[in-house]
Amino acid sequence: MIGHLRIHLIQFLKNYIANSICIILNEYYRHNRVLTSFNLKLSVMNNNLLRGDIFLNSNIIFRNIEKSDTESLWNMMNQLDYETKFMLYEPGERTKNLSRLQGNVDSAVDGNNLFFIAADGNEIIGYIAAQIGNVKREQHSAYIVVGIREKYRNQGIGTKFFNSLDEWAVENRIVRLELTVLCTNKIALNLYKKNGFEIEGTKRKSMYIDGEYVDEYYMSKIIR
Repeated sequence: MIGHLRIHLIQFLKNYIANSICIILNEYYRHNRVLTSFNLKLSVMNNNLLRGDIFLNSNIIFRNIEKSDTESLWNMMNQLDYETKFMLYEPGERTKNLSRLQGNVDSAVDGNNLFFIAADGNEIIGYIAAQIGNVKREQHSAYIVVGIREKYRNQGIGTKFFNSLDEWAVENRIVRLELTVLCTNKIALNLYKKNGFEIEGTKRKSMYIDGEYVDEYYMSKIIR
């Protein structure tokens, strides 16, 4: 409940700050005849605020993954296994197979797949990946995987990821985006719903966690 209220409060503050800045600076522009180029920059800034591209940590950089990022990416994924029970692997179970991961990174860098990361300095702290279908009848769809380090959550990173995902999907003529999420992962579930994903079905007893079977939701978003 507290996390849900916090998300709504942050979104309210984003909109309030964006609108307030726009009103004040537009009024200043009207009376002082500030250069038109400044007003155009203001419009871009306001659009970014309203889209959700505002972060509590200004050191975070968003970019496409590079081939040299593979080991840093593996370290981030391995750390996630210790921070959350919502990932596939249990702590210490993930094998450090860098050649296999390098292949996934290379296919994104050299091909059309998406692999977008968030970095704090030289450390990768989050990623979103989209794998286009391998056969012609599935090349209109892409499967999504997302991961964000625990201490960087609720800072707008997930929203930025999904904004970038939508842009990539349109550019690559993707019609369908799909993912799976544990039914108990309420924060991720709310993020996906907020960004237009809908539940299509339930994969019953999909995973076994702490002595209990846990269901997964199949979710999708139709782009066009």
